[in-house]
Amino acid sequence: MAVSEASPLLYNQVLRCASSDGIANLALTSGTAQAVIPPVGARAASFSFSADIWVVFGTSAVAQTFSTYSSAGSSLAQVFNPTFRYFTSTISTTAISVISEYTCKGSIEFFK
Repeated sequence: MAVSEASPLLYNQVLRCASSDGIANLALTSGTAQAVIPPVGARAASFSFSADIWVVFGTSAVAQTFSTYSSAGSSLAQVFNPTFRYFTSTISTTAISVISEYTCKGSIEFFK
């Protein structure tokens, strides 16, 4: 298909981005984890931090510590620098724990 002005799909498109349904802004201290409770009904989260982070998705609001062991598929497995995460269900992810080796700041945006 040739590009032409007659093709309405190629001109004047408006990109719509989903707005977040909640934002958690965090200031992390080196080696100290923070637990975040997602808003009710959140099904996904987007992460943006100024340094490397490790994240644990689970059902406990207890802040995690660094671990050298991670079992694949476990809700307690640590994820390094996630960018976007869909939750399999709101029941399986009721808390998120974030930790960094560095003092940093960042945001977690939640989507329903």
